[in-house]
Amino acid sequence: MAYCIPFVIQSFEMNFFTSPTLLLINPLSDLKALIYSIKDIAMRVGVFFIFSLFLVCFGCPNIKSPTTVHETADRALLPLVRKHQLVGAVVGVVAGENQSVFVYGETTLGTGQKPDINTVYEIGSISKVFTGILLAALAHDGLVTYDDPVENLLPKSVKMPNFQGQSITLTHLATHTAGLPRLPDNLSPADPDNPYADYSDSLMFDFLTGYTLPRAPGSLYEYSNLGAGLLGYALALQAGLTYEKTLRKYVLDLLNLQDTTITLSADQRERLAPGYISKHFGPIPLKPSVTSNWDFDVLVGAGGIRSTMKDMMLFLNANLNPQGPLADTLNDAQQPRKEIIENVQIGLFWHISYDDKWDGPLVWHNGETGGYHSFICFSRTYGIGVVILANTVSSAVDQAGMAIFEAARFLPLE
Repeated sequence: MAYCIPFVIQSFEMNFFTSPTLLLINPLSDLKALIYSIKDIAMRVGVFFIFSLFLVCFGCPNIKSPTTVHETADRALLPLVRKHQLVGAVVGVVAGENQSVFVYGETTLGTGQKPDINTVYEIGSISKVFTGILLAALAHDGLVTYDDPVENLLPKSVKMPNFQGQSITLTHLATHTAGLPRLPDNLSPADPDNPYADYSDSLMFDFLTGYTLPRAPGSLYEYSNLGAGLLGYALALQAGLTYEKTLRKYVLDLLNLQDTTITLSADQRERLAPGYISKHFGPIPLKPSVTSNWDFDVLVGAGGIRSTMKDMMLFLNANLNPQGPLADTLNDAQQPRKEIIENVQIGLFWHISYDDKWDGPLVWHNGETGGYHSFICFSRTYGIGVVILANTVSSAVDQAGMAIFEAARFLPLE
């Protein structure tokens, strides 16, 4: 039996097609939006052939089947390193009581220094999952309810859009059903390589005041970085702290995630792997080039978190088997709340997929910033999960992640 991973289609703006097995993203037609969309790669869901990636296909000619998860990971990632499509990556796998970490490439191109469990990466849109968990935590502590109108948490001077009197709630933001666009149209960064750094709360309020909702909140899924950032901002206001301090108090410290952060310490900055963009000259791969890190202001809850494999493995295990003071919170964040397409639902930012070849749901998210790609997927039914952190922009990380996830169901880790 050989594992064949179908080609992944990714582009820049979310739209849904008729096929029940696909969730595709369409390119933008507007050039300005396309530029921002490219710079915003991590902030898109980056959705892939959700179901076909889960499947095992038979009869791949002349390819010996891998015998371990480690070998599967090697086959998926080593070619990317050799072809300069990936500078470095760390893979974490949980399978029942066992877990392993595999490392590939380098932290900095040309140094020979391998990444490890303490290497720091930007995790991009996986930050949204943390924001969703923060919402659940504040709801369990009684600071908010899921049905609270967002406007109740904002300054009275802020005019939130509504649809025929229907308000946007916190749940609408956490399920991408608020009716807000992917990005605000007044996002005009001074530095296109660091597009969110100077987008402030006043700019966000200006946009919201002038925006007209196209439909009733809750009626349709439309992936929105603006909505996720607004939710993080509103929750922090309600807690009376910054987003980072709110997340630290209600989530990170309770999960012992000491290297999951927004503001890097001097030590964490030393461990930060630089981000890269892979390049090609026609079909010929060139050496990747270093790109800027991304900084966030008001939209930090949509993509501003950095973390390590050590912390992300703790996070993965916590979500696979919720225990302790955040057990109910983590369970609640994973509950399906809105159908996206057939067999694909969304919880509090977690995407939840179903397939008849798997028992129970598959819970996942991914992310990219200007020079990083991240992936997380797990099944509580089978007790397996995979995390990948990479310091190169590459949708191939998602394909590798699904190949490794599939292998973890059937094969030993080593």
